[in-house]
Amino acid sequence: MKILSTFLLCFTFAFSLFGKGDLITIRLIDPVQEIYLEDVEIYTAQNHVLIGKTNESGNFSIGENYFNTTLEFVKKGYKTRNSAVSSKSKDVEISLEMLDETKTAFDNAMKFIPTDSLTDVVQFPDKEAYFKDTTKREISMFLMHNLRYPEYALEHDIMGKVYMKFVVEKDGTLSNVQVIRGVSACLDKESIEVVSLFPKWVPGEKDGVPVRSFFMLPINYYVE
Repeated sequence: MKILSTFLLCFTFAFSLFGKGDLITIRLIDPVQEIYLEDVEIYTAQNHVLIGKTNESGNFSIGENYFNTTLEFVKKGYKTRNSAVSSKSKDVEISLEMLDETKTAFDNAMKFIPTDSLTDVVQFPDKEAYFKDTTKREISMFLMHNLRYPEYALEHDIMGKVYMKFVVEKDGTLSNVQVIRGVSACLDKESIEVVSLFPKWVPGEKDGVPVRSFFMLPINYYVE
C-alpha cells in the first residue's frame, strides 16, 4: 500500500506539472520581408518584465498565466507592439512593422543597381553562355541542390516562377544579378542568393571571341 500511495503521489505531482493548462505558440513575423523574426524580446506590458525571446523560427510559447495579458514585443529595427493573446487562441501570428530606416535598407537591398556599365553586354551572342553543358541539365541540378524553399513561403502557400536576369562575364563569373519578374519578397530574395552561388560558367561568344552576355533564368517554386 505504501508503494502504491507513493506512486499515486508521484503521478498526481507529475500531472500537476505537465497536465495543467495549455500552451499557446506565438510566432512573430515581418510580413513585408516575409520572414520569421528571431530574438524578439517579449515583456509583460504592465510591469515590463522579460519573459523570453522568440527562437530561430520566430516562435515562443506562453502558459495560461499569460493568457489575456497584454504583452510587449520588442526588436531592434522594428516598432514596439503591444498585444494580448486570448485564452481561446490556438497558435497566433503577430506581425511587427519595420522602422523607416529598416524599410529603406530593405528596399535598397532588393533594388537592382548595376555594378558597372552594361552598354557592352551582348543581348544575343552567337553562342549562348552555359553552365557546364549546353543542355541546361546542370543548371537544374545546381538549383536542386542549393535552392532552399523559404519556410515562410512553405507555410503561407506562396508559389510561382521568379524570372532572373544576370550577366555572364568574359571570365565566366556572374554579375548584375536581378529579378525582372518576381513573386514575393522571400522567393525573390532566395532566387538572388542562389544565383549568386553559381561557380564560373562558360561565357558566350561573338565572332568566336568571349563576350559579356545576358542570361535569363526562370526559377520555379512549387509544392504539390
